[in-house]
Amino acid sequence: MCRVGTFDEHYAVCGKLGEGTFGTVYKVKHKTLNLERALKMIKKRDKSHFSAFEEIEVLKKLDHVNILKIYEFYEAPEYYYIITDIF
Repeated sequence: MCRVGTFDEHYAVCGKLGEGTFGTVYKVKHKTLNLERALKMIKKRDKSHFSAFEEIEVLKKLDHVNILKIYEFYEAPEYYYIITDIF
């Protein structure tokens, strides 16, 4: 399930970390908790739903040193936003 609200309500973008085939990664800071995280923005390519909704929900529940921790997921009209640990 996606997070309620918009990405902009909760996070401020601090700078670009890199980009790849599927999206761009930014360093972000949570506005109230003051925590630094990474944001992966994935542009929606067509009208179909992101095929990994269920996988993201499972990954959000995992806590293991070898698995990237996913904290939140947002959906907007043009992008998906995935908030993760920053390394």
